[in-house]
Amino acid sequence: MRAYFEFSKAEDPGFSMRTFLGKVSHTLSSSGLLSAVLKGTRKLSPALRLKFAQVMELKDKESQYFQLLVQFNHAKSMEVKNHFFQQLSRFRESKAKTVSNEQYGFYSKWYYLVVWCYFGMEQKQKNPHEIAKRITPHLSVSQVEEAIAKLLQLKLIKKTANGYSTTDNHITTEKEVQDMVANHHHKEFIQMASRMVDEIPAAKRQYNTLVFSVSKQAFEIVKERMETFQEELREILTRDSREEMICTLSMQLYPNVDGEPAPAKRAN
Repeated sequence: MRAYFEFSKAEDPGFSMRTFLGKVSHTLSSSGLLSAVLKGTRKLSPALRLKFAQVMELKDKESQYFQLLVQFNHAKSMEVKNHFFQQLSRFRESKAKTVSNEQYGFYSKWYYLVVWCYFGMEQKQKNPHEIAKRITPHLSVSQVEEAIAKLLQLKLIKKTANGYSTTDNHITTEKEVQDMVANHHHKEFIQMASRMVDEIPAAKRQYNTLVFSVSKQAFEIVKERMETFQEELREILTRDSREEMICTLSMQLYPNVDGEPAPAKRAN
């Protein structure tokens, strides 16, 4: 709402909170309702949520999203917040291409994915020697050549006049493919992350560790949020028109103590 008012003020210098509230209701034009709402000290009733959406000229889907946002911010319990967060997540539509079972080899080596991303950023380079120089951790020329051959075989890249280009901007996998390659894939990138602590300057990386106690219910909510964040990240990347870097983001979540005692080990 604050962004809406700033935009409206820029478009029309005569716009004010009072004029906005006057359109909502004549009895509200002189009240401090809007200021209190923006400060988070006043809630919007269902009737006012609908009226605000109408005055802001939101379309049906936009109005639904706005009202869910309000309810999410009003929610006090984690359970209710998660309910509305999941409702909001349904408005996101992933544009990622799904990798089929036949393409599971794409995830068999970490550098296949990195080389694929490279051709999404740089489409005028086909020299394996030059490509190998750009990638961290270090790749051999033969590994780059292997990756190119695999990507061509899987039709995830195509030849161009000067180099190669990707056939799709973003990809994801079917559940069955994830199950087949998940452990190997995750291990490779976790090992890479360990190496990068020493190989990449601190100013060029972001490592965070959070250890916390949590209920099993909230643990499931955290897992869902991580999945939703991944979808949100895909949206950001889809809208990004300037590709200047290739990055890896890994998130790991696992229990150190699961609330149940481990079975006693028997001495031999």
